Amino acid sequence: MADDVSGAARFATGPLPLPENPMRTDSPNRAAVLDIREMVLTTMEKAMADQEKAKARLDAASAGATGEALQGAVQVRVDGKGLVNGATFGPEVTGMTPDELRAETLAALEDAKSRLGLRTLRPEDLASLDARPVADAIMKLLTGRERER
Repeated sequence: MADDVSGAARFATGPLPLPENPMRTDSPNRAAVLDIREMVLTTMEKAMADQEKAKARLDAASAGATGEALQGAVQVRVDGKGLVNGATFGPEVTGMTPDELRAETLAALEDAKSRLGLRTLRPEDLASLDARPVADAIMKLLTGRERER
């Protein structure tokens, strides 16, 4: 038991003194600490710049985008998620067939989505739009009547 008591006496019972600040002294660790500090600062600056770029992209995306086709005669507006908000058509579209108008509208939609950084339409996406029931339902919605065949 005596050994236990004498062994306990060897431990410090008060606060330990802090080591010297390597930034203020000529310690052998000063160069390493300065290198680490510089590395951390560089990493933080890059992270902050990346964060600003990402925030700017998100802000731009949340505002939506407008895509164009047929040299601006067809414009489609989308929200930040790429959902259509509206479309405008210039007088140049008056002589177009429905298929041509559909193709130009989809091209404007693709342009708007690409401006948001969203993926563009794939051929398989467009193939499903060729189905006449879809086109008929859209025409009925827009005109309020059944499509004549």
